[in-house]
Amino acid sequence: MDFSFEVYSFMCFQTCSHMFAFSLSLSLSPSLLFHCRRSTNMATPPTIEEDELHLVQVAYYSMDVDGKGLVTLAEILKTFNAVAHPRVREGNMAPSAATKRVEALFAECAREHNGYITFNEFLTFHKRLVNEAQLEKVMDVHQFIRDTVMAIWRLGELLLPTGVRPLFPAAQPPSGLYASTLMTFVWVDRDAAGEYVLRGVKDVVRPHFARGALPEEVQGFFAYPAELAEMQVQYLPSQLALQSWLDFVWEYEEGHFCGVEGVIAARLDLSVLPDGVRQFIMPHDVAVAKKCEFLKTQRPVNPMYKKSSDNYGYNVNEEVRKTHLWKAKSLEGKQYGLQYYGLVGKYFAKMRAPMSCTASTGMNLK
Repeated sequence: MDFSFEVYSFMCFQTCSHMFAFSLSLSLSPSLLFHCRRSTNMATPPTIEEDELHLVQVAYYSMDVDGKGLVTLAEILKTFNAVAHPRVREGNMAPSAATKRVEALFAECAREHNGYITFNEFLTFHKRLVNEAQLEKVMDVHQFIRDTVMAIWRLGELLLPTGVRPLFPAAQPPSGLYASTLMTFVWVDRDAAGEYVLRGVKDVVRPHFARGALPEEVQGFFAYPAELAEMQVQYLPSQLALQSWLDFVWEYEEGHFCGVEGVIAARLDLSVLPDGVRQFIMPHDVAVAKKCEFLKTQRPVNPMYKKSSDNYGYNVNEEVRKTHLWKAKSLEGKQYGLQYYGLVGKYFAKMRAPMSCTASTGMNLK
């Protein structure tokens, strides 16, 4: 059986187009290859699913450190986690051998593209993996594919589905500056050309929860500005609204819901979100009607920000802007109202006059 496996691998190695099958065959056990040979009359397995396609794209562009849209072979070898390779986990191959075979897989293609591996070649690798893995005797084939992709390309360090790399562990609650810095709500969407893009709305998420408490599929919806600094995000404007907060709710079992209360501002225009993302955001009364179980959160108190009502105003930034305008109008003598009408307004109006010094001095100041 081992000799048959080596012959099969060598045949796949003959051309560059078959080099992907060579590497992918390494992740399959000899028993699986034998099962593939005697099951040639089986139906054609389904193609890669959309969420798996996006996962492959996240893996590829997470290695694009130069922002050129291409990944170097050196970066692929640096990111490749040989210990998580299926053949290595089975004990049939050493980690160093798995790394060398991946290098041999992409070497010729890298020479054709000046040291770079294109996304189509990278995707072909995973398409072959999907076709072969359909014959694996696992409960969920597509979940097996997702787990394999995340393991070998170290995507466990990123937050899905957006590929955000957190500044601190996701399981750790925000503290210090991060406990009071508003977050950006970011999601994956398709543009007019059908390509995946990142879109987001700034300063609409309150960071009083740990992202690690959410399901892995939705942790990447929330990101700090510093985490998105080197990512290409199409930012959309927010809408004007009273300061009310919506809940983020998901269904963990059929008919059972869990969520975070009051985390997303109403300034987020829900009409710009895809249907698959919009379903997680709802008013609090709707979440209560679903008998949602809310996670325990701790809202940080800002001693520099006080207000009389939770239903009025926009946020700290909006209040600071109002205070700045209030001071500017006061110094210009244009602040109207019961408090600054008359005496106080006239007092500040005098400050607009040219400054003069009335102190006696023997110095000749010019």
